[in-house]
Amino acid sequence: MLQQPFTPRQMFRLKPKTLEKRITAYYALSGDQDNVIKLVRVLQIRQVLGKEEVSKPCDELIRRLYLNGATETMKRYCYYFYDYFTEAEWKEILSRLFVVLPKLQRIYQLLVILDCYQVEQFVIP
Repeated sequence: MLQQPFTPRQMFRLKPKTLEKRITAYYALSGDQDNVIKLVRVLQIRQVLGKEEVSKPCDELIRRLYLNGATETMKRYCYYFYDYFTEAEWKEILSRLFVVLPKLQRIYQLLVILDCYQVEQFVIP
């Protein structure tokens, strides 16, 4: 079983800036991308539940993780980090995480083009 770097008490009692520093240090020490993504998500939830104002916890770290690699956990949580990226970066991330997405978009475009034609033209009498 994987040892968690922080206790629930630490996650909800420490100041957000302190947690950001510790999460960054934890990543530098362990290289565990999946756990870092989950820890930052907990910080986001804490922000919604509490009074602290942390707009984008671990902004630089999350951007680096998503722009350089992809794991299943990152794929699962990617939509929570939409605000961290520009529109062009977001499209790149989605196309890398969801390989089939560009193909589906192309199929959709072709279906829209075919929809312009009347279906009756293609019916065999």
